[in-house]
Amino acid sequence: MATQIRVDFSEAMNKTSVQSAFSTSPVTTGSFSWNGNNMTYTPGSKLNFNTIYNVAIGSGARDLSGNVLSSYNWQFITQSFSENLIINPGFESGKTPWMVYPTTAVAFSMVSPGNEGTYSAKLSLAVFPGIQLFQPI
Repeated sequence: MATQIRVDFSEAMNKTSVQSAFSTSPVTTGSFSWNGNNMTYTPGSKLNFNTIYNVAIGSGARDLSGNVLSSYNWQFITQSFSENLIINPGFESGKTPWMVYPTTAVAFSMVSPGNEGTYSAKLSLAVFPGIQLFQPI
């Protein structure tokens, strides 16, 4: 899903003025969509990982009556990224943080040799259930 920044206004806004007053730092380009008093900004490309983004709606934003809004600013930080989201993919550090489900029908152990390293995982099934080998988030 693409990153989106949503702003909810308490009254109907002059959409053009709000969009003109909207900015991000670091600068992004993107598109706006509206649903009633709610504006959604969708950046045209992925945001940088592990980066603080400052968002502002400047004082040029007006409601439909022409009243100028006070400036409003906030920030957020994007998540860090690792190319390999799997921790301990070769089981060189044992079974941690791997988990198996269902725990009652599957024995989960380490054996040697491994395909790329010293170890590999061995799953011994008591019955043939649907099993999952996973890492909790």
